[in-house]
Amino acid sequence: MFDPRISDEPQKISFLLIPGFSLFGLTAMLDPLRHANRASGKELYRWELISEHGGLVTSSDAIEIMSHSSIREAARCESLIVVSGENPQGSISQTILGFIRQQASHGADIGSQDTGAYITAAAGILNGYRSTIHWENLQSTAETFLNVDFVQELLVVDRKRFSCRVRSLAWI
Repeated sequence: MFDPRISDEPQKISFLLIPGFSLFGLTAMLDPLRHANRASGKELYRWELISEHGGLVTSSDAIEIMSHSSIREAARCESLIVVSGENPQGSISQTILGFIRQQASHGADIGSQDTGAYITAAAGILNGYRSTIHWENLQSTAETFLNVDFVQELLVVDRKRFSCRVRSLAWI
């Protein structure tokens, strides 16, 4: 995502949907990609929705979104974005953490939306990085993960990690 592109192939972005994820957060990331493709007249970006078990994933709005595959079926990710919601602690599993660690070890750019930074920090891939998280979760998350430099910013990019704290317009 942040390395210079030398390929004419579309950039593939994988979104890992965590149950209770912010639907607003997901669409706020997807629509700019769709608009960029449309405005350029070619496919610059391609995306996939991944979930732990595949199938339907329920958002914080109780709307179910169909994922394209489970994390067991997913291939190596070029860019992975963890999309979470209000209670990331309740949705963490060793399978999810292992998948995130595996993708990081393969060199994927790893991002997080809303409280996805809690999950990526729990996977241990934010140690020594700057990150942000929704303001309601900032203090408790910073106290939990002392090796991560959590800051109160809207967007943080630190090497191959990036994070944003938007949950919905109602919280801005």
